[in-house]
Amino acid sequence: MRTAARPQPPPTEQELRALLPELEDEALRAALAVAASLPDLQRAFAERRRRGEVSEGRVRLRDEGGFSARAAARQPMVLITWHFGLVRQLAPGLLALGTDLLALRHRPAPGPLALREEFVGEGVGERARALATSIAHLRHGGSVILAADGPGRPRLRVPCLGRRLGLARGAFALSRLTGAPVVPVVGLARGDELEIVVDPPLVAPAGATGEELERALAAAAAAWLESLVRRHPGQLLHPLRNRLLRSRPLRAG
Repeated sequence: MRTAARPQPPPTEQELRALLPELEDEALRAALAVAASLPDLQRAFAERRRRGEVSEGRVRLRDEGGFSARAAARQPMVLITWHFGLVRQLAPGLLALGTDLLALRHRPAPGPLALREEFVGEGVGERARALATSIAHLRHGGSVILAADGPGRPRLRVPCLGRRLGLARGAFALSRLTGAPVVPVVGLARGDELEIVVDPPLVAPAGATGEELERALAAAAAAWLESLVRRHPGQLLHPLRNRLLRSRPLRAG
């Protein structure tokens, strides 16, 4: 039985200053005000989902890169997201918009969820099963969503916010194996609504293959994440914050 998850703790002033030392006082205060509102919003959306009220009317889509057209044409996509904003409401929100979605998770989502899920364990057999299921779903025109900052291994270490952040390889390997584009998506809190922002697919250098392709896509994903954090620092959630704060700073020069 699924149980309700606790809201993830918002960032503190100390954490935001450590990650974004250039943040001016006014912007910092605004970010902390947004951060303080997140736990109540997370609880409210979790309760709506429990009652089956996460519907299209409460979800706003900002489609910056042709997501709706791809989904309607059943063109497969590897959607990557982060522990950011209303991440737990993101997959139900996409489902409410009619997306044929398979969610890769390392643990069950709380509350009832009419969504196809595949659990990714630590064992070789579990990872192989999740990979095979994902490839089949993509080849039938569906899309797969997974967290790039999740606990999966092996990890690709790429620059982000002046640090070397490790990203799970899974999304980039799926793109390499199937040709499906990697599309960054995030669920932002906008008042009492969930705003799903879908940007254009990530781009790798022409001719990149194998591990070089995966690493290029991971670097593009980290650059996208850095831009997101700089624009919405108050919605940076605990798991990703910890991963960033524990990452090694890049050497000068």
